[in-house]
Amino acid sequence: MKQLFASEASQLAPAIACLQRFWEDKALALDAGYKVEVSLEEIFFNVVKHNTAASQISVDLSVADGVVTLVIEDDGSRFDPFSLSAVSIDGTIEERAVGGLGIHLVKEMMDSCTYAFIAEKNTATMSLAIEKVPDDAREKRRCD
Repeated sequence: MKQLFASEASQLAPAIACLQRFWEDKALALDAGYKVEVSLEEIFFNVVKHNTAASQISVDLSVADGVVTLVIEDDGSRFDPFSLSAVSIDGTIEERAVGGLGIHLVKEMMDSCTYAFIAEKNTATMSLAIEKVPDDAREKRRCD
């Protein structure tokens, strides 16, 4: 499922809604959904906030063989978010440098995070092994 959005903060909510519909349609385990949602939010908003040359962001979600893949592409200036130095999570908040914590979380939560610059587009690909909700549990979830 691929969807195109303007590179604007107001488009984050529709992108998240798209992810949530995908998750429900594919009957995926809810406990893994937050990891993919946080990853989508972080990468999407980083493009909006930091890559002002971007005009469009595409979000592509797929699931195969128990792995969810999230691909986010933008047409902005070349930038690999996963190449950022590891952030220090030691010390007090006042002692730590600003920035980088969101990308750190994405890299910690997802099983795989890769970047490529393909056809003049930044392409961030993240994957996560998940479980499918059994049919009987899916029906129960709809009734709650």
